[in-house]
Amino acid sequence: MPARCDDENGRGLTLVERCSDAWGVHDYTDKDAGVTGKAVWFTLNPPPAGPRQTG
Repeated sequence: MPARCDDENGRGLTLVERCSDAWGVHDYTDKDAGVTGKAVWFTLNPPPAGPRQTG
């Protein structure tokens, strides 16, 4: 369900998805060890080089 205009949260992963070239989530939860957490990763490719300016 997408975030509404007046929502104060819920846009983070949508922004990551739209701005990145690839992304994913790694779940670090280990209930036996009492550990919870996750990490979101993403990659950004540089824009193509434009024509070089001389001067």
